[in-house]
Amino acid sequence: MNAKSQKKSIDLKAIQVYLAQVDLNDIDFKSAGSWPLAGRISASILVFVIALILGYFLYLSPLQSELKQLRKQEPELIQTFEIKAFQGANLAAYQEQMRKISSQIEALATQLPNNSQVPELIEKIGEQAQVNRVDIRSLKLLPEEDYPLYLAQPMQLDVVGNFHNISLFIAGIIGLERIVTLHEFSITPDQEQLKLSVRAKAYHSKKTDSNGDLKP
Repeated sequence: MNAKSQKKSIDLKAIQVYLAQVDLNDIDFKSAGSWPLAGRISASILVFVIALILGYFLYLSPLQSELKQLRKQEPELIQTFEIKAFQGANLAAYQEQMRKISSQIEALATQLPNNSQVPELIEKIGEQAQVNRVDIRSLKLLPEEDYPLYLAQPMQLDVVGNFHNISLFIAGIIGLERIVTLHEFSITPDQEQLKLSVRAKAYHSKKTDSNGDLKP
């Protein structure tokens, strides 16, 4: 056992000494077959090390960079998966909700007249003022507002009355069959009564051609 261990130690030491004395400029690779054993072993080790280094830089290093990039994307991919899983689990409920919304939109669209019908609307406002005992001080039509699916006719309205009657008048306007919304409320004293200034908007659908398409 001691002899074998000593022989191995001698061989390794010889290789180390040989490598220390090697000058690459003096190596004749054509006669590698006649090199001493230590030289051939050293050359094999050198080739193996070079192969490892080249393999790392040419193959392993790009894979490590790709792995790092994938790890950075992992949280985002997990979040995307969770969102899609949630959407898939709730798809039926979402579709049902969209059907209800579409039905509501269609129902509202049927309440929109085909034209502004301003005279009729002014008449209805006057009736509500008379029924609820408020005085219309002014009613001014403003420029029509164009939206993608409908048109809005705003008007500035000033009425005078007591608080109770003004409240009934507002409720009457909102309760008209015609869709009317009220904006920019302002109530100020007017002698012994109150003055309401409000912007009302009435809506109507855009004109369509014979095919049901919106006219420009």
